Amino acid sequence: MKIARTLALAVCLAALSFAHARAADAVKSGNAGTVSLGSNWGAYETYHGASFRWVDNDAELVLRGAPAQARIAIACEGGPSLGQRTFALRVLDASHRQVDHVVCDGPDRRPEMLLPAGGGETRYTLHADGGGKPVPGERRILNFRVFSLDDGRGGGTADVIDPRSGVRIGDGWFPLERFRGQTFRWMENDGRLFVSADRPARATLRLLLEVGPSVGSRQAALTIRDRRGRTLLRTALGGRGVVSVPLQLDSGDNEIVIGVASRNARVPNERRILNLRLFSAAVQR
Repeated sequence: MKIARTLALAVCLAALSFAHARAADAVKSGNAGTVSLGSNWGAYETYHGASFRWVDNDAELVLRGAPAQARIAIACEGGPSLGQRTFALRVLDASHRQVDHVVCDGPDRRPEMLLPAGGGETRYTLHADGGGKPVPGERRILNFRVFSLDDGRGGGTADVIDPRSGVRIGDGWFPLERFRGQTFRWMENDGRLFVSADRPARATLRLLLEVGPSVGSRQAALTIRDRRGRTLLRTALGGRGVVSVPLQLDSGDNEIVIGVASRNARVPNERRILNLRLFSAAVQR
């Protein structure tokens, strides 16, 4: 009888342990069906109260669902094979082109990756430059580890910008729209955003944008300025992609103005000029 009770207790503890491991994995259970892990991830493990997966390099991230709904928060840090805790994690598409990057700086920092995902299934690779150093007493290469991946799609934000991000919408944008599973705002020209800061600081504003039909071309020249008219960035955007804008923030609200070179072509059955549309914006400090 005592042996039977002991065996039953062991089975229950094993079941609880397995359930906890699944629920506390790097991809949260609430992301089921939208985010999953592909190849090159290490096993899920817990050490000193932290749960994570180690990565040699080029860990694959798989997104599923409607296009343009891809705001993924990640908590990560560098490991002994990389030789530094804080590092730039590059996000590559299927053609190995960089679509975004974030700075990994420990489990308490959760920068957002803005990924121009298409409909259906889209695969990305998380890549760290350098590293590969052997670790004494360890057979694996431990370049970086990921504590969590959190999908912001359908996360309760009512606009293209999460109000907790420190960014808010200014003038120059048409009303919020939802169409075929996508949420966005159209812009004719000179769309304004405001980035708030408690004190002077450097930051990067990352915008998920797409060229609209009024431009007259799949590629558009963008000019992004501050409130004084100083140019922060000149770049070309082809189709949909992430634009990273370096900022030197002052205390308070910092106005950012987005301009686009366009033919301002009329669109059939549309009264507006549709030069650019914004799907998402986030600040990396």
